[in-house]
Amino acid sequence: GIILLQSELENLAFMYTNPQSHAKIKKRVEGLFLEHEKDLNEAHRILMKAIEDDQFLDLVTEKIEVQPVCKEPYSIHRAVINSKSSINEVNQITQLRIIIKPKPFTGIGPLCSAQQICYHVLGLVHGIWTPIPQAMKDYIATPKPNGYESLHTTVIPFLYESMFRLEVQIRTEEMDLIASRGIATHYTGKMSMNGLAGRVKPERLNNADVALRISWLNAIREWQEEFVGNMSSREFVETVTRDLLGSRVFVFTPRGEVK
Repeated sequence: GIILLQSELENLAFMYTNPQSHAKIKKRVEGLFLEHEKDLNEAHRILMKAIEDDQFLDLVTEKIEVQPVCKEPYSIHRAVINSKSSINEVNQITQLRIIIKPKPFTGIGPLCSAQQICYHVLGLVHGIWTPIPQAMKDYIATPKPNGYESLHTTVIPFLYESMFRLEVQIRTEEMDLIASRGIATHYTGKMSMNGLAGRVKPERLNNADVALRISWLNAIREWQEEFVGNMSSREFVETVTRDLLGSRVFVFTPRGEVK
């Protein structure tokens, strides 16, 4: 997806434009990972066991993956700048990402939405480990303007043994697809592979896609109304553009053209 490409380009550009900072962050990340690897693996084992033993999840999901994730150097660099701290103050570089595939409802078993399953898993996580107050972010109830949905919480898995902090992200497969490929996944820009040559052809929007697009545009309009008087039109456009498109990356072609 384009977001994965953006992340790769950001990290490559960071490595070449600011090699000293990149090297410091890489060294810090490698050191923290070695320090926390045992805790991360144990937390992964405990969480998988709790998910497998949960009878409700067994009824309403086809599968649940728990993926250990390490933050990218550029995202850490950006967080250090935004928080006006130093790289030596960075301690949280690992995450556990829970990706849920709900079962299609067949009339048998409990009826619940994919969002309700995510909240159930959040309760499961908080039942196992101590959450850090005010560290929880609910992007399902209030999605980002770019369509990003997920639950984020930070916990202390081993309260009496270490102060290792672990961020846990909870989302469905569809939410993860939008997170990695962007909201265009839902729109006319949807493409399907056709034939061995890998040709693409646009798919027609169905009613659900149209409803999602209208809902998304309405959300931006309501957001604009909420900030009337608090920011200028230029500031609002810049904010929406930044959230929707992220930081732009300019690429030079072999002919010297900027894309």
